[in-house]
Amino acid sequence: MPRPRDWLLVPLYVVIAAIGMFWGGRNTYRSLANRSPLSISCARYAAETPADDWVRLDGCTANLDHMGIETLQHTTNRGMTITDAEVVYIPLHAVNAPTDPAKLVLRVDHGALLRVSSQYATDADFRAAQEELAHPLEGLVERALDRSERTRTKIRELGFHLADDFVVVDYRATPRPLALALGVLGLGLAALALLVRKWRRRRRPVVIPTAKLV
Repeated sequence: MPRPRDWLLVPLYVVIAAIGMFWGGRNTYRSLANRSPLSISCARYAAETPADDWVRLDGCTANLDHMGIETLQHTTNRGMTITDAEVVYIPLHAVNAPTDPAKLVLRVDHGALLRVSSQYATDADFRAAQEELAHPLEGLVERALDRSERTRTKIRELGFHLADDFVVVDYRATPRPLALALGVLGLGLAALALLVRKWRRRRRPVVIPTAKLV
């Protein structure tokens, strides 16, 4: 019989196994399936919607005057409440179809494209943002596991015209390193193996010794 204190570790093994197999397995697959970004135009992506997660988009136009902004409020040491932009969503259109419902939305949480959403943005920030938009926009496509339908509804409510099946691209995000993903997956599998071994020990029948009379 396993010692009672051994079973105290079972919840920890369950958590490690779940996280390791889910996160490690998913990111291992992503890393293997996306060894390099798919270069594609916004017009072609809107027409075909490829299965690739890592994309490099060109031929896109973005209107910084109509971005959606998620804000975060924090209080300073002097008791002042400051509202900062935490994430911005920028609809991307094909150059030849700037008024169509946006199929692609660029999610940005850093850099010049985030800074221009601030009321304190400078001319230098706008120039830097325009320079970034002049180059191909690279990032990871968010899938259903990354973003719930409830959150997608909130994006729709930010005030711009989106296609029903719009896709969010996390700007400059890349697949996790394969070695890291495999390591986490291996840790999850090891925790699962420990759980199975403990379960088998528990199910093993108890052998009652018999006395032999002489």
